[in-house]
Amino acid sequence: MQKRWYHENFREQDAQQIVNTVRELSGELTKLKMKFKDSDEVLEAVQAEVGAVQKHSGLIAALGNRNMQEKHWVKVWALVDGQPSGTLLNFTFNLLL
Repeated sequence: MQKRWYHENFREQDAQQIVNTVRELSGELTKLKMKFKDSDEVLEAVQAEVGAVQKHSGLIAALGNRNMQEKHWVKVWALVDGQPSGTLLNFTFNLLL
């Protein structure tokens, strides 16, 4: 999950779907953790993976807003030390962080 949202073209992804999936998975993982009271390596690994995406959910939702115009992206790039090479439409989330 993390590999795609983090390393692939951000503008081609459905940000709202990412946020919804993370919210749903987080809830399910919490239920599983309560059900299996003993520590489980696989559950903890999956929870860490989902948590890595979840901590950026607000930013993903904001930047994934389809109403973002070029003038908004210019402001974003100014905050992160300039636009990446290529175009405004072809960047990864990794470049923003």
